[in-house]
Amino acid sequence: MDSKEFCNNVVTIPQFIGTCWFNAILMAILYSQNSRKLLLHDNIYKKNKDKNIFYDVINDILLNNYLSREKAMEYYKLLKPEVIIKKYLTDLDKMNKKYMLKRGWFFYMYLPKFLKLLGKTSMTLDRFQENDYYINLIKTTEFYKKSLVGNNVEIKLLPNYKELLEIKSNPDYLLVNCFTVDFIGSAFQAMVRNIDKTHDVTSESIKLSNSKKQFKGLDKFEDVIEYNGDKYILDSCILSNYNNTTSRHAIAGISCKNNRYVYNGWMRTTFDPAIVDKNLFIHERMPCELMKFNWDVKNPKSKFCLNPRICQLKNLDKTDNNNQCFSFGKGVRTIIYVKMNKDYKSLELNRSSGKSDIKKVVKTDIKKPKECPDGKVLNPLTGRCIKIKSVVKNDDKKTDKKPKECPDGKVLNPLTGRCIKIKTVVKKDDKKPKECPEGKVLNPLTGRCIKIKTVVKKDVKKPKECPEGKVINPKTGRCIKIKKVNK
Repeated sequence: MDSKEFCNNVVTIPQFIGTCWFNAILMAILYSQNSRKLLLHDNIYKKNKDKNIFYDVINDILLNNYLSREKAMEYYKLLKPEVIIKKYLTDLDKMNKKYMLKRGWFFYMYLPKFLKLLGKTSMTLDRFQENDYYINLIKTTEFYKKSLVGNNVEIKLLPNYKELLEIKSNPDYLLVNCFTVDFIGSAFQAMVRNIDKTHDVTSESIKLSNSKKQFKGLDKFEDVIEYNGDKYILDSCILSNYNNTTSRHAIAGISCKNNRYVYNGWMRTTFDPAIVDKNLFIHERMPCELMKFNWDVKNPKSKFCLNPRICQLKNLDKTDNNNQCFSFGKGVRTIIYVKMNKDYKSLELNRSSGKSDIKKVVKTDIKKPKECPDGKVLNPLTGRCIKIKSVVKNDDKKTDKKPKECPDGKVLNPLTGRCIKIKTVVKKDDKKPKECPEGKVLNPLTGRCIKIKTVVKKDVKKPKECPEGKVINPKTGRCIKIKKVNK
């Protein structure tokens, strides 16, 4: 199998809802060539002496779900990225986790925390515009969402900031964060102010130029840089679109067989508000395979957009403000360097058994996904089957689904799609009038049978008869003597 065919079979994690930022992290760390070598070198996830369920998940992904996109699609239907966030990322603030699942999150903020969960170390080099780097500034900060709506975020310095600023040994990963004014300007300045408010550290003291740390090749983003006697190789890059669209989307550039590829997890059933053009992926039940693209973090002129022809990248000469457009050479991005070691081995195939431990990993926490009939897809937010046309508007092809047939005595309600009894369709006016027994008539107001005497008024009664010598007083209805009348 040549390298191109091999890399076309590498798993691309499907995106079901707005978790592009987390999907990109998973691809960059668990699927990119040199990061995989580092993680598999000692594979603490397989040993898992502490019976960490999260380690079981990572081990299963690394060993059993690296190749075979079709097989992995079934795997990730059970263990969706949002399920990993919800059940296994125990270090998250409760409101932040809700917001992540509903609206998305910041990949550069969570990446060092994710590496810590993996038992690996990292150093962040945080650059704002073309200024100096701040060492581990991002690691000392957390964004806290106050609610699920609006752009409300509280930027706090973590209590253990001094510990997070310490560099005890050469880290496993170097994370170079590049920020822009229009995207994170005010937030970055708030981080710097938080540091300056402490009595122990100043923002100037954590600048790379004021430290004794020496890097070789960092200034030009060389493919291999040196730090404190170790070499680090440029392995992947996570980035968001640079152009001014109303929504942000994260993708990843990763390495495979010493070549570079681009990952995007969108497919037909993705519910992501960042998808501007719903026509892009209406026919894809699986995400695109890795798209070969020699991404260059040093070239801001190399730009591309997501192409309507699905699994291709379209080079641009001008900025496109209608679609998500990307450049590995500019905009908000995290450039990921991995420590090199000649002893690191590459595990290019799934484990020989070919069997996944997914059932062991998720146990009974995750139910088998609901299967929908032809012409419908599962809405991951509600768990209901909805018509495909409601996902892609009217652009998708209509299905030839046979209309529902109702049994005798029932008709189809076009509004609900349910069969209802015919009598509920017929109006009350069409019913056979109620018959009353002799001596009774139907009261049209109440629909009840009433005695005829209750209908006939009192003035219809036979007049009262008075005895001889008396006449009836018309005012009182009583019989009075005649003499009282003839006074």
